[in-house]
Amino acid sequence: MTRTPERDAEIVRMWADNMKATEIAAVLGVTKNTIIGAVDRAKKRGELPLYRDNTNVPERRRLAHAAKVDAMRAENAAKERMEAERAVRIARLKVEVEARAAAVMLEALPKPPPSLLPSFDPDPPDLGGVSFLNIGFRQCRYPLEGRLYRGLMLFCGKPTVTPLSSWCGHHHRACFSRVPTKRDKPYLQLARKTVKEVAP
Repeated sequence: MTRTPERDAEIVRMWADNMKATEIAAVLGVTKNTIIGAVDRAKKRGELPLYRDNTNVPERRRLAHAAKVDAMRAENAAKERMEAERAVRIARLKVEVEARAAAVMLEALPKPPPSLLPSFDPDPPDLGGVSFLNIGFRQCRYPLEGRLYRGLMLFCGKPTVTPLSSWCGHHHRACFSRVPTKRDKPYLQLARKTVKEVAP
C-alpha cells in the first residue's frame, strides 16, 4: 500500500481508536515502522496528541518533547510564512520586470518615418482663394492674376470638373475652346481669304 493522504488519514483514525502500531500494520499490510512514521508526522502536524493517556513516559520527558514539537511547529509555520512572502515578492518582481521589458521593447520599435509632405498653416478664411502651399487634390489650379499670399501665387481652389481635370467649370471653359466641326470650317475660310489677299 503506497503512501497517500487517504492511507495516512486511515492510520490516524485507527491510532485515535487506541489501536497498536502492530495491529494497524497487520490490517493495512505494511510494516510497523511505516505506521510509526505516519503517526509521528500526524503528531507534529497537531492531528494527534503527543502521548496517549495510558503511556508510562515520565512527565519531564513529556514536557521536553512537547516543547521541542512546539518549537518545530513554530519553525515550520515561520518557514511557510516566509515562503508565502517570497512567492508574493517574486510575483510582484515578475510583473515589474515584464512591465519594464514591455516599455523597453516599445521604445526599441522603429519609429514611423515623418511625413514626406510638409505641413503648412491653413489659409485665412477671407483670402478669396487657395495658396500654393495648401492647394489640394480636385481643387482648381487656375492662377488668380495679381494676387499673392506670402509672396506666392493664389489659385481658384474651387472643385474641379472631373477627378483628372485641373480646373473648375468656369476656368475650364475659359482655358479650352470647342473645335469647330468640318461643316463650318471657319479656319479654312480664313486661310483662303488670307491667301487671296497675299496673292498678286
